[in-house]
Amino acid sequence: MRLLTNSPKKIQALTAAGIRVERVPLEITPTSDNIRYLQTKSLRMGHLLNAQALKQTYPEHSTLV
Repeated sequence: MRLLTNSPKKIQALTAAGIRVERVPLEITPTSDNIRYLQTKSLRMGHLLNAQALKQTYPEHSTLV
């Protein structure tokens, strides 16, 4: 199954259920409106986001990623 997700928990749950998963990442461009949301998803929920892109786009928030 090709799965559009950034959530490692979804991948893990499907794999545990015996479903072979190919992750297709959802690329989100950081903006001033969503940067903190994306950082929260990455830090608290372990979402697989491009941390380097978050740091480069808004270096003033780089300590959060």
